[in-house]
Amino acid sequence: MSQVKQEKATEVPGGPPMEDPLPVTGTNESKTVAEAITPTPTTLAPSPEAIDKGNMETNNKVQKLEMTPTTPTTPIPESKTTESKTTTKASPISPSSLSIMERAAAAKEQQRQYLAAKGEQISEGKKSGEGKNNFGGSGPPKGMPPPPGKWGGSGPPPKNETAKQKRDRQRREQDAKRLRQSSKFASKRPVSASRKGVIGETKEEKLKRRQDALDEKKKQRMSRFSPAQQKLLKRGKQSRDYWSKQKPSKKENEEKSEREKKEKEKNDAVKNKNNNNGSTKNGNGKTDMNDIWRACETGDVKFIKSHVQHSRWDVRRHHDRGPKGFGATPLHKACWGCHPLLVQWLLEHVERKYGKDELLKYVNCIDSQASKVTPLLEACRTKVGFMKDRLNVLNMLLKNGANLRSKDVHGDNCLHWAARTGSLPVVRFLLKMTEGAVWASMDENILRKRPIDLALEQCCDRVKIMTKNESDDTADVRVENVPSSEPLITVAMDDLFPLPLHGTDENIMLLATHRAYARDAVYAQLLRLVQGSNVRLKIQRNRERRENDKKRRILKIQSERENIIELARSTCMDAEAEWIRQRESATTVRQLAEDAFVQQIMNKEIVEATSFLDSTEGKREYKKRATEIQNRRKEHALSKGLPKPKRLPAREANALAKKELINERAESARKQGIRDFRRKNTHKFE
Repeated sequence: MSQVKQEKATEVPGGPPMEDPLPVTGTNESKTVAEAITPTPTTLAPSPEAIDKGNMETNNKVQKLEMTPTTPTTPIPESKTTESKTTTKASPISPSSLSIMERAAAAKEQQRQYLAAKGEQISEGKKSGEGKNNFGGSGPPKGMPPPPGKWGGSGPPPKNETAKQKRDRQRREQDAKRLRQSSKFASKRPVSASRKGVIGETKEEKLKRRQDALDEKKKQRMSRFSPAQQKLLKRGKQSRDYWSKQKPSKKENEEKSEREKKEKEKNDAVKNKNNNNGSTKNGNGKTDMNDIWRACETGDVKFIKSHVQHSRWDVRRHHDRGPKGFGATPLHKACWGCHPLLVQWLLEHVERKYGKDELLKYVNCIDSQASKVTPLLEACRTKVGFMKDRLNVLNMLLKNGANLRSKDVHGDNCLHWAARTGSLPVVRFLLKMTEGAVWASMDENILRKRPIDLALEQCCDRVKIMTKNESDDTADVRVENVPSSEPLITVAMDDLFPLPLHGTDENIMLLATHRAYARDAVYAQLLRLVQGSNVRLKIQRNRERRENDKKRRILKIQSERENIIELARSTCMDAEAEWIRQRESATTVRQLAEDAFVQQIMNKEIVEATSFLDSTEGKREYKKRATEIQNRRKEHALSKGLPKPKRLPAREANALAKKELINERAESARKQGIRDFRRKNTHKFE
């Protein structure tokens, strides 16, 4: 039979016709499957070299043959009958030899023995899993080593390999290595003692057994620590357990967040309603503090007045809460915004309600220790509002005792700030309308600069006079720090000001550039003040001396008046004490006289009562009283449940009756004597 007919199809007993025979690698000739798996006299198993190289195609064919059921052969169409017969005749398998299934099983058994000798094992697997790797892809069956160079094998890398291909190959090799390790040790993995089941145990016993196993593991782990370390670990565990119990649960947190959300929505609704109605009250019915401070900044006198009158709010309060609170009082904010009406009302309200001493403290109070800014400094350094309003605010503050020499935390007073801002009207007002401006102009800040030094830095250029032209009253000057090659500048002598510093060259002066006339004028005002400060200082010192003498005289008069008042107070106290003593002694004398008068009346009445009882009418009276005494004794015994008392003798009963009658007459005489005595002698000693 020709070779072409043998390659077309090969009929396998008990299975479908197979396609082209699979060549076996490592041989020079192409053999059929039957020839490849037919046992030879030397060995029945494949060569070790073929198995090590991972010839998985042959193994797959063997597994397919093993899985094919041994059923009768299916009928072959007539068109292929001749070909099938010829193929069967051409098969090298003799009728007397073993069947293909038996030979395949024998080959597989010897292959398993060979792999077991190397320490590996072929996994039987399910039919659905054969021919696939552990990752679901097409690859070697589970338990079989992958062929080299394929599915992550250890074959040589291909030539002209890119970086991406190299990364993919390395990843496949790592996956294959893990696959081999997992298939090698899967059957040798020990089972945990806590997971070994016991026949017939309940769920509680199972949980207890697992908990005991966990405790044993923890005990083994703790045994490697020292006793001190074990104690610390135990204490830390107790702390964690405690705080985990204290921590609110997820349900509690959700409920809390839900309550906060509802409360916030409610407050927002109330706030929106109030805003729509034009009200300035929050959800609690109180005025919002932000609205109060905003009204102070905008100068809303009506709102501040109504709020202070209705809620009794203290205007001396500092705004030290919230992100915008820096300790300023309403007066600070009103001075910064230049609101003269609000400043006037605040000063009048403090003086009317708290007095002049509190007004003086209020005018000179600082906002905080971090800045130490007073209302006067706020009015001098602000640029908000109109200049007329600013001057009115300054005038009111100075009239109510604002200190002109008060400094902030940087050592700047009101003249420092006026010179720095270049406010000419403020400087003129402070120099002309106040007497402490001379002292304030000589104060230095922490940088040892006076107000005139700050004005100098702000306005003028320092120049040197080269030549003077007296005919037209001009001069040729050169600005400092300018190259000598530059031409000279001709300026008017009126634009030149001498330096305030002593010991300098007379030709070095200051040139008013007129870029900012107000700043030049500020410097000129301060310069004239410094030049004529000696006379003003003498005048001011004499005035201060007179004021101090006047204050001393006033203090002396006040001290003398206080001494007189104290002497009068002590005399009054002594007189009052003497009057109380005399009154007590008079009361004692009166009481003694009253007692003697009453005793005399009582004795007289007792004598009369005794003589009355000796008469016939008196005898009838005390005998009648004796009978009443006997009856009272009987009634008393019956009410107490006692036995009936014996009847008193007549003589004893009569004696008791006489005694009662005499005591009654004496008591009535005593009361009448007291009334008579107090009617004649009054008890009021005032």
